[in-house]
Amino acid sequence: TRYWRDWSSDVCSSDLTLKIVINKKAQNMVVSVNGEVKFTTMVTTGMSGHTTPSVTAHAQSIERVHMSKEYHAPLPWAIRITAGYFIHGASEGAIPWMKKKIPHSHGCVRVPPVYARQLYDLVQTAGIRNTNITVN
Repeated sequence: TRYWRDWSSDVCSSDLTLKIVINKKAQNMVVSVNGEVKFTTMVTTGMSGHTTPSVTAHAQSIERVHMSKEYHAPLPWAIRITAGYFIHGASEGAIPWMKKKIPHSHGCVRVPPVYARQLYDLVQTAGIRNTNITVN
């Protein structure tokens, strides 16, 4: 079963403005709603040869579980940043890399599962048009 909904066609009536800022050098993410920081968490971004692109854009879509065709792996709580790149829940194996602040993904932004779920819920509530993502 695929849990998916493309929110791009929805007319968003939410008054929420969601801002997600991912800092590749610091390996962290700050999430703000209407200018108020809701949480900051560690992340892991793309390793050498698989860098996460720097971008400022709206979220493109969200999926409860995106199935990676390239890596044949589930990406839980997936938020599409740009073609082929997502913010998504990390496996337990990624947590030590996050704690060491070492980029260790194939380009996606991996987030501890509890924060990935919270972020997914915020994007679902705000709508992708009101979700601004900056990766730098």
